[in-house]
Amino acid sequence: MQLTNYQVAKYDTISVPFPALSGQTKIMFPDQPQLRYVKTFGIELPAMNFDINGNTALNCLTTYLAKSYVTLYFEGKEGCYQMPLLELKSTEAPAGAGINNIRNVNGLITFNGQKIVWSKCYITLANATPFGSNSVFIFGVYYNN
Repeated sequence: MQLTNYQVAKYDTISVPFPALSGQTKIMFPDQPQLRYVKTFGIELPAMNFDINGNTALNCLTTYLAKSYVTLYFEGKEGCYQMPLLELKSTEAPAGAGINNIRNVNGLITFNGQKIVWSKCYITLANATPFGSNSVFIFGVYYNN
């Protein structure tokens, strides 16, 4: 795989909520007004244990990531269909987290300026896997206007 260097002006994080004890297998992204109509150049799963609100991030829990997939909607269709979430994890968990650091060693997954419609994107779990407390999947988005 070859990665292309794009001049990226901005970075933002997205938290996709996963309610406590949920039996969902399809988790919709909330609308992202700050990312409407922007050109996306990269998406990652940052190695974070908590989001800014203190919710547990599932980003470092391999038991969830190994059976989770993301579908991204752009150009009027599901342009990226059921990509394994582990493909978006290119950084290791914080030191001492005591978790498995399975990750993509190819680096950041890049895009070519697609305008993603976040409210039509979703995460699919292979089977219903309830988590004991409210939690989130956190995505980092590199973009430019």
